[in-house]
Amino acid sequence: TSIPMEKNWYLDEDNFITHPATWSVEAVILFLKQTDAKTLWPLVDIFRSHKIDGKALLLLTSDVMLKYLGLKLGTTMKLCYYIERLKQGKCFEN
Repeated sequence: TSIPMEKNWYLDEDNFITHPATWSVEAVILFLKQTDAKTLWPLVDIFRSHKIDGKALLLLTSDVMLKYLGLKLGTTMKLCYYIERLKQGKCFEN
């Protein structure tokens, strides 16, 4: 049986259809790489060290990113945009 493709379901690193809230830290890293590697690739080590999995990713706010993760404002705003698109089911659309 297959899971119907809904707008809030994506492919993880193992190509299984999963909801972003179920993503592992490595699936989140893949999301960063596939979404905007130039801007988000430098965040890989930060996300790994803070164990940012799918649930944590969906809960990130700009305040948390700036204050606790030490991200720059531009990077934070772009990541907030990508997270919002992810929540809307539009993360991989142009």
